[in-house]
Amino acid sequence: MRVLLAHFKIQDYGGIVNYSEYLARGLKANGVEVESVMLKNKGKSGHTKAKDRSLDAGWEYAPGLDLWMHQKTGWEGMYQFNYATRTSMAEWSSYTESYDLIVYVVPVPTCSKQNKEDDTWLDLFENTMANQVSVIHDGNMQKLYPHILATLSNLQGVICVHDAAFNSAIDLPVNSALIPNAHAFDKAATVVPINQRENGFVSMQTFKRWKRVDDLVRAIPYMQPNHRKIICGGGIEYHYMTSKTKCKAEYLDELGTPIWDEALSSGMEYMGYVDTQERDSILSKVKLLIDPSWSHSYSKLGAHFNRVMVEAMSLGCVPVCTDLGMSNSSMFKAGTNYIEIPYNISPEGYAEIITRSLEDNNLLQTIQDNNLKLMSRFDCSTVAALR
Repeated sequence: MRVLLAHFKIQDYGGIVNYSEYLARGLKANGVEVESVMLKNKGKSGHTKAKDRSLDAGWEYAPGLDLWMHQKTGWEGMYQFNYATRTSMAEWSSYTESYDLIVYVVPVPTCSKQNKEDDTWLDLFENTMANQVSVIHDGNMQKLYPHILATLSNLQGVICVHDAAFNSAIDLPVNSALIPNAHAFDKAATVVPINQRENGFVSMQTFKRWKRVDDLVRAIPYMQPNHRKIICGGGIEYHYMTSKTKCKAEYLDELGTPIWDEALSSGMEYMGYVDTQERDSILSKVKLLIDPSWSHSYSKLGAHFNRVMVEAMSLGCVPVCTDLGMSNSSMFKAGTNYIEIPYNISPEGYAEIITRSLEDNNLLQTIQDNNLKLMSRFDCSTVAALR
């Protein structure tokens, strides 16, 4: 069997780069041949020149796709296909004729200026003999990319990575399946028990508005000075939060001081984008992984946990999530698999929950033990074998 992982161009790929990489590893472990393609409407088709990124921060070699990858930029050297040329559809048909399945990891183009009034991408779905499925990574499909509806008659189904994604697709006239993100775990690794870990937390994400990093940043000045406070990642809201000239009003305190500056003064460590090795090193040392994200609209559809939550669990780091972020989760339970924080709690209350949790080794050890028992269901070879 041959599978093609297809991606439309977007900004700030975040966990999507990991999704493709570990799905590819899982498929290969099941004897499947895997290749990848970047879909675009400008420029030349073909392979771009790949650089050695081994010394560049945030980049790492991804053996599943045999490419260099980065959480923001995407991939180095992925095959590029321009679907908007006069001969592109005949070329697409020829290019995909040897594949049994096309997985649209990014299901449709974004509503960007470059894509405005361009519907040539729809021809991709019409001009292939391969089976086709798309992946829904979040709960905002109905609002931000309803144009996926135009592809459904050509899809065999949609893959939904969590409850919010699945429930957003439940009324679509196509087969849908809740298949979680694939992960690769080091089964030989020794998980550090809670009482041997640093009193501290890490928070890792692409800074989008619904990720609510500012909620956590506001709470940091109220936390214990001897507890580690690590923030990783980047994105548009990071720039708004840290800009000296364009800092948004919601990222200022009542005196007009940037909350980011106050958090730095209170011991926050900002590490930017980190690669898998550095990520795993941090998650293996600290007690907590904080996912501050929440969304009223997403929560109506169910839990929309991020893949880093499972990455943390596999390494023995206990997740902290908001009640709205984990609303009606079918996989995880508050107090059993994660520490819960009310989405609308005060910064002082936020800090109090973190401090109290860091001091409760018995609870954290119980949650760590519970989570390690769940990890086999997220292993890439298991996920890739799901139908």
